Amino acid sequence: MRLSALDLGIIAVYLISVALFGLFLRRRAARSLNSYLMGDKALPWYFLCVSNASGMFDISGTMWLVTIGSYAKNVNNMLQWIVSGLYGSYVGANVLKWYWWRFNGYGYFWGMVAGLAPALLFPLIWPNTLALLYFPYLLALSLAGCFLGTCFSAPTDMETLKNFYKNVRPWGAWGPVRRLVEAEDPSFQRNRDFKRDAVNVVVGTIWQVSLTIAPFYLVLMKWKYLAAAVALIAVTSFFLKMNWYNKLPSE
Repeated sequence: MRLSALDLGIIAVYLISVALFGLFLRRRAARSLNSYLMGDKALPWYFLCVSNASGMFDISGTMWLVTIGSYAKNVNNMLQWIVSGLYGSYVGANVLKWYWWRFNGYGYFWGMVAGLAPALLFPLIWPNTLALLYFPYLLALSLAGCFLGTCFSAPTDMETLKNFYKNVRPWGAWGPVRRLVEAEDPSFQRNRDFKRDAVNVVVGTIWQVSLTIAPFYLVLMKWKYLAAAVALIAVTSFFLKMNWYNKLPSE
């Protein structure tokens, strides 16, 4: 089974629409964590519930897609394309947005487009090539789009960047913004919990993978593996509660 041009087109329109929406709301989303995660509490509570539910349905939908697809021919080709094409298209942009102060919405948009367009074209040009082999090329093209889109557009307003840095205190190449923030507020303390955060990222990744894979084992009735996944969820949840949640700032 191969994806038709219409299938690829629908996926492309969806992902580009998401990127455009993020570009439109980038200034508002960068003001604070409250603005980024809660919409400044301007949205009705049920909007947030529906947003979270859509993510849960997306995960469960993927689970059922894989379960049903296991009975289809060549479903592996589709999954390989999703892993190589979609991951290669958005990994670069979604990493740079946290770690490079100069990165902006235009860089994000063009990085997505530069990765997604080849991801749609490569299977048509080289249909007999293993889809996973596209990944490094798609990632490189996506990163090139990120850098070119950023460098050939105006930087984000410095006040917006300073507000974002003060509220989020991200890691990475934020030196120019950090120096301005410290000059205005000598009492400002940068995030010095890198080791703890890095450990939490590793444990959080294990937690997320366990949450995702447990339903697969339930559907396949692999009880030993399901028990192991549930045990991992319990252990990592406790660790994150003690080493992350309990240590979040009160403000």
